[in-house]
Amino acid sequence: MYAYNRCVRTTDGGPCRHPLLPVLATSLTLGIGGSGGVFAPSLFIGAMVGAAFGEVAATVDPALHGQVGAFAVVGMGAVFAGSTRAPITAGIMLFELTGDHALVLPVVVAVVIATAVSKVLARDTVYTLKLSRRGVDLTDSALAVRRSSGRTAGGAARPLGPVVSRAASAADALAALESGGGAPVVVLDADGHFAGVVSARSAGDAVLTDVEFAARPVTDVLSDVVPVRSDAGLDTVVQDVVDASDTAGLPVVDEDGRPVGWLGQADALRALVLAR
Repeated sequence: MYAYNRCVRTTDGGPCRHPLLPVLATSLTLGIGGSGGVFAPSLFIGAMVGAAFGEVAATVDPALHGQVGAFAVVGMGAVFAGSTRAPITAGIMLFELTGDHALVLPVVVAVVIATAVSKVLARDTVYTLKLSRRGVDLTDSALAVRRSSGRTAGGAARPLGPVVSRAASAADALAALESGGGAPVVVLDADGHFAGVVSARSAGDAVLTDVEFAARPVTDVLSDVVPVRSDAGLDTVVQDVVDASDTAGLPVVDEDGRPVGWLGQADALRALVLAR
């Protein structure tokens, strides 16, 4: 930044002749999307503002005369913390630069206040603003502000696969698994309500641990599965569907608990991609 270098590198080593140029140059450069240093300008601007505040405070209270350097250090930490939202880094850095224990408390108070004010006034920092302009959101509220797809679990579900009654045996469930190509088998009670799911993994574990597997009721080989409501938003259930590793998806039930379809992992992800 030309103006910043012009100010801090005077030919005669004297004080800055144009104290407002660094502020103007830094603001314009970052405001129009240009690339430039942020670290050194923020320290200089903070020192300048802090020193100016110290001069004003000294005129009000003569006891503060000669403390301009301390005010400048506190201002450096406050501006740096506010622009980067890194209060711990600002506090440690200023303490390492000065080595003055007496400044620890005012620096900590200043950087905390500056960070809080920065969060209220702006959503991004000077380092994340460019990414936000490109559509990359790194803030804590990135997930909260993400646009909903508007799709429901029922709208993205595919028809049910193999189905057996709750009165069936484990052997019947295994036969349904084989006929369905290994697709999970949905178990229904006598009223047609969802009663569970038999997956290849749950059936395989039962076969390996029990020689009397064929005679066991189907309820003994159910997977630990919780169905999703058909009217639930796809955005809210997609994580549960992806995490269902045993069944590679979840059954979808209506408001009465009757299965209306199956929401596979690929089904949910494909629906989200098409919706966006």
